[in-house]
Amino acid sequence: MRWGIVLMLIMASTSALTLEYDQVYTAPAQLETTGFVYLTFCSNTGTLRAFSFTAGGIPVSPNDISIDFDGTALIPDCKQAVVQVSSNTPGLYSLLVTSVGDEWIVPVEFSKEEPISITTSRAVIYTGYDSVNIKVSGLGEDASLKIWSPVVGISKIQASNLPASFPTTFYFSKTGFYEVPVTLEYTINDKIITRNFTLGLRVEDAPLRILNDLRVPSDGIANFSVELEVPETIYASTVSLSSECLEGGTSKRIENFKTGTVTFYIKGTCDPGLYSLDVSVGDLKTSVPLTVYGPEGFEQFTNTFVKDGKHTLEVILANEGSQAMKAVSVRILPGEYSIIKEGSFVGDLDFGDFDSAELVFVPFNEQTTVNYQLTYTLGGEKLSIQKTYDYRYKKSTNTVGIISILVVIGLGVYYVRRSKARR
Repeated sequence: MRWGIVLMLIMASTSALTLEYDQVYTAPAQLETTGFVYLTFCSNTGTLRAFSFTAGGIPVSPNDISIDFDGTALIPDCKQAVVQVSSNTPGLYSLLVTSVGDEWIVPVEFSKEEPISITTSRAVIYTGYDSVNIKVSGLGEDASLKIWSPVVGISKIQASNLPASFPTTFYFSKTGFYEVPVTLEYTINDKIITRNFTLGLRVEDAPLRILNDLRVPSDGIANFSVELEVPETIYASTVSLSSECLEGGTSKRIENFKTGTVTFYIKGTCDPGLYSLDVSVGDLKTSVPLTVYGPEGFEQFTNTFVKDGKHTLEVILANEGSQAMKAVSVRILPGEYSIIKEGSFVGDLDFGDFDSAELVFVPFNEQTTVNYQLTYTLGGEKLSIQKTYDYRYKKSTNTVGIISILVVIGLGVYYVRRSKARR
């Protein structure tokens, strides 16, 4: 009886004809409308086998073929079959393969990239600091744009959906034509797509020049000085400032002006970071970076990324104050997420120093608010500031998991059919 059971197990694990799933591939690798599926079958017997191919909802050609195998129990014979599939609708389809009682299911996925174009809001970029919008057309979600050039601030910019406009500040010291590589990453139908582009930028000398760095406190009223230079003397005009981060007297009348400093009495309204400021003098206009610093003289930047299902909020701190920030630490606070890494001890930041801390978490929802706390000592006094970050991401479907399930189902159907055939 024991030998009979062993023989049954050997028979159950040995197949005269198999489909090698690890050798299934398509051409092209990403099917859009029409392509070919390559299937490898192996037989350990010499036989002529007929195969039938069907797929619900999409045409398959050919539907029937025959393959002559010349295999043995020791040396199987493997041969390849090629079928053409077509679909005008993106999606995951099942290619059903049958042959004299054997049956396999092969997943076939069609996906189509939407047309994407990238342009700038202005045809000309000016020397020095200049802010423009990089406009991306098309459709997609969870978009990010990586700019491989001398960008001021963080070079990777996030956006929720496409189409989108990415505010960017460049710095060019010389005129000329520059080619700037950019990488766009976005999601369509839970699939992450990465595309590379090259922006052509024409850089000219700015007719209106800003000669100083522009800084404003994030909370409070301050004198805001702008050092200007125009190409010709202006006898009567108005200097205007435009930014989401400024309130108060943002315009001032000037007379007989060519170069000099204009001072405004304004209030900062944004969190610490780098923003765009539009400065105009009559018909002349330019965009420059505006630094918003914290109440204690530090700047804060944030960046996010996801790896292996873990979400990271990177908090970058730069000390712009007159005193050293001692024992700086960043810690994530409880919220609608599981905390993986609470934060880190940054240490001391002297004037001009910067460092970062990573807060790692797994959110419960696709949109949540991350709460965190900055702690440091300034002038012998320990300070704690609580901050929030509105975080949004798109859950992705595990395509590999779906394919694995389909493969398991196909193998189950195959073994049931083969068992019935033997009985």
